Amino acid sequence: MERVYPINVESIEWPTYQMYQSLFYGVCSQLDSRVNTGILHPAIAHIKPVTGRIDVVSAVIDPTRIVASDDVIRWGRSHALRPLFPWEYYTFIAQYVEKMRDVRTVCLGFQYRKRGSLFFTRTKYFVPHAYQIGQDLCLDSAEYEHLWLNGTHFLFTSY
Repeated sequence: MERVYPINVESIEWPTYQMYQSLFYGVCSQLDSRVNTGILHPAIAHIKPVTGRIDVVSAVIDPTRIVASDDVIRWGRSHALRPLFPWEYYTFIAQYVEKMRDVRTVCLGFQYRKRGSLFFTRTKYFVPHAYQIGQDLCLDSAEYEHLWLNGTHFLFTSY
């Protein structure tokens, strides 16, 4: 099940926490760029970003089972699709935030690194996903390599 949404990307700057706050009722602190460092997914790290019109594909990989992040990336490659850059994701949600109601929408193109405290040095990675609680639209994060519920929508565009 796939749907295509046209967007016009005007900037290639990382969206800020404050920009996300203006769109969503709740925004996870993992997405706060003052604390965390954003990292592009290896599937798009070598691609030169561009501005202009692109089509965003929202796809459910397998509605009958839980899927892993790696499975999603492989599915995209097999369909000549790549994950979105963070600014493409922000442009998409800014334009289509109302279409996210009642679906979990995940962007695997980038992640945030949570640095350890003074006592822990391990690094955790999180990916952003939008969802709804009641009437409130929220933006949260889940650990990278997470297993995603069946019915989750993943965002892609062509290479």
